[in-house]
Amino acid sequence: MTKVAYINPELQGGRRSNARVRLQIPATFTLLSGAHKCLLSNLSRSGARVAIDPPPKVGDCGILRCTELDAFCVVVWVHGGECGVEFEDVEPIDLVQALRWYSDNYSEYQQGELLRTVREWVSGGKTTGG
Repeated sequence: MTKVAYINPELQGGRRSNARVRLQIPATFTLLSGAHKCLLSNLSRSGARVAIDPPPKVGDCGILRCTELDAFCVVVWVHGGECGVEFEDVEPIDLVQALRWYSDNYSEYQQGELLRTVREWVSGGKTTGG
């Protein structure tokens, strides 16, 4: 019988010690130069890959926001229109899983949000805009 060693990812360390999930969801990256729309293309508990134009510089700090994600981070690499960011704090696994669900169900989620907004407007509830 072959023994398989279990490696706890929390204890492993290194650049890619946290599993990454692939996403394709809109986000906002707020830097000193302002808020920039971007696309969150993958995510781990310790960082993310972001498609953004124009890309920031290595060392730039900012806040990456997307639904429940609100993370202070630093740009650690830039290549073309993409950059890699490292989060100041390790994000909870529940958040990573929730964003994966959001990405997998993005169209349905957006349709549900539109329906909720229309119902609120028709019933005289909250309105947005001016």
